[in-house]
Amino acid sequence: MEKAELGRMLSIWRVDRPACLFYNVSMSETTIPVAEAAKDFLRVLERVERRGEPAVIVRDGKRVATLSPLPAPALTCAELADRWPNLERLAPDEATAFADDIELARASLPPIRLAWD
Repeated sequence: MEKAELGRMLSIWRVDRPACLFYNVSMSETTIPVAEAAKDFLRVLERVERRGEPAVIVRDGKRVATLSPLPAPALTCAELADRWPNLERLAPDEATAFADDIELARASLPPIRLAWD
């Protein structure tokens, strides 16, 4: 799958906050020696939480651990329903291409077997 195609598929609906599926490649890292992290762990933790940036813990110049912020919590059904009318929609040709992709994928699946058969 080409990057452009994947990007088009992942941007079907755009929301105003990042989702768990996406990783920000431009995310910067803070490198902290083990001794400093151990001495002032609360400050390191607050920095990771506040800035949303990972902190890489190093010992003798080698990366040994990463302290990363948790992703934002998922939307509830009610929040998604409120935002749904304002989400950007696909252009008609993109929607048709997407529907064709879905049908092709479904056609390649084996038939559904009923549990009692």
